[in-house]
Parts: sequence; C-alpha cells; structure tokens
Amino acid sequence: MTASAPIHMGGERLMLDPAGVLAWPSRRLLCASDLHLEKGSHFAAAGRGFVPPYDTRETLLRLRSALARWRPARLVLLGDSFHDARGALR
Repeated sequence: MTASAPIHMGGERLMLDPAGVLAWPSRRLLCASDLHLEKGSHFAAAGRGFVPPYDTRETLLRLRSALARWRPARLVLLGDSFHDARGALR
C-alpha cells in the first residue's frame, strides 16, 4: 500500500491515507466520507451491474485497515454512509 501523505492546515499536520481517509494524529481522529455502502447491490437490483456487488465488503475492509493503522480515539463519518435508503436492508 502507498504511504500516507502529510498536509498542513491551520498549523496542524493531517495525513491523507491511501485507504481514502483523513487522519489527524494529534487529535487521534480518523475521518471518512461518502462510504456509499451497498451501492453495488443497488445497481445490481436495477440490472446495472457496473459496480461490483462486493463493494461494501471492500469499503469496510479498507476502513478496518485504516482503523488498525491509526488507532483513533474517534471516528467521524461524513456524507452518505449508505447509497440509498434501502441499503441497510440489503
């Protein structure tokens, strides 16, 4: 996996993680956005299988990897966690 890339904002060092998350080490915070869980199953149900049906598993594995790497005290999830309103039911 590619190494994390540092950025600096407001005197703070933030890390852009290759798992697609932002780590704020000094605050022990990890931030992820727009997970869009069950996006693949949504499109598969509509007959449009251009997103693999295992996208939720891959997304959660990347998030788990980032959690293990950074060991945050807080996890902030922004945006759309599920792709659609029925996503949590699939």
